[in-house]
This record gives sequence, C-alpha cells and structure tokens, in this order.
Amino acid sequence: SWVESTNGHACDWTDPVNLGGFYKQNAVEVALVHSLTGPKASLEKSYLEAEMAAIKALNRDGGVLGKVIIPRVFDGQSDDTTTLDVVRQIIQDDSSIVAIFGSAPS
Repeated sequence: SWVESTNGHACDWTDPVNLGGFYKQNAVEVALVHSLTGPKASLEKSYLEAEMAAIKALNRDGGVLGKVIIPRVFDGQSDDTTTLDVVRQIIQDDSSIVAIFGSAPS
C-alpha cells in the first residue's frame, strides 16, 4: 500500500521554507468498507461521506495520538458475502490497516 511504501508517513507541505517543502508525519491507515455499487450504494455512500468528514476533522485537529489518518475505501458491492470476503482479505493481507469501519456485516 501507499502507507507501506512511505514507511507509514504522510506528506505535509505546511513548512516549505524551513523543511524543504516536504517532510513526513506519522500516519495510520484505516479501511472503510461500504457498498459503493449495487442497490445499497445510495445509502452506504452517505455513511462513507460521514466517515470521511470525521477523518478530515480529526486530521485537521492533529489526528489520533499525533498520527494522521489515511482512509482506504473498499467496495462490498451490496453483497454480504462479498463484504465479508473483503474484510477477511484486509485482515489476512494488509498489516498496515489498524482499523476497519463499515456497515453490517463488516
């Protein structure tokens, strides 16, 4: 993932003069699992928007324990089995993700 390739840091351009225009901040990666396609998409997209707004607000206020939150979005395709498969895949294969958020059954 992008976080792994940057050693868990996010870009921050707030101090281009003193820090050369680029420096690293500690970051954590979270999974947001929602139906972005199919019949549940219209409802679940609103959940996703709320989560993204909350993450933006947390990051604006310094993140969590000083770490920026980087969301990764996954599509459950309006299917419970697919959603569970996505969650299982995240748990098994992606050690950079520290939390999984989503609606039932995720």
